[in-house]
Amino acid sequence: MTTAAQFLAACRDELGYTEQPAGSNMTKYAQIAGHPNGFPWCCTYPVAVAGQTGLPLPDGVGESAYTWTQLGAWRRAGQASPHPQVGAWAYFEIGAGHVGVVESFDETTVTTIDGNTIPDGQTGDQANGGAVARKTRNRALVAGYGIPAYTTASTPPEDDMPSVCFVPWDDSSIPGRE
Repeated sequence: MTTAAQFLAACRDELGYTEQPAGSNMTKYAQIAGHPNGFPWCCTYPVAVAGQTGLPLPDGVGESAYTWTQLGAWRRAGQASPHPQVGAWAYFEIGAGHVGVVESFDETTVTTIDGNTIPDGQTGDQANGGAVARKTRNRALVAGYGIPAYTTASTPPEDDMPSVCFVPWDDSSIPGRE
């Protein structure tokens, strides 16, 4: 079983990776995840890292490269929350949707490691930017968090923020949400 610390270490190992050629959405992650290559790959990146680290994912998360389908799968599995925790998958309402893995958070921001984004301080499309990078964004941009079933040993501290996991909520009134 995989711990959050192991998964985050594997995510950090990928910081700086870029798609080749630039602007192509062609990555090594597509083959690992079993997703088509040449498409926006923010969802494909954490699925590939999960596969490499042995992190189990709920049905529908690993099979999809679409953010809202993945978030719906976390919810159906009872592994979603409106609250962050270290190692959670944060689904952002930017562009057509985006996902990153929570590295840390505070009352107003969440810092994630994202695939297919741009590094903080650079201009460009943060939802289809072509690199694995660390991002800090306002928590108000998060539609929900997927909470993997990590092994608890060696789980990194969750900052000083209280964490609530698996809290059901209903946002079915938002069009396009599953």
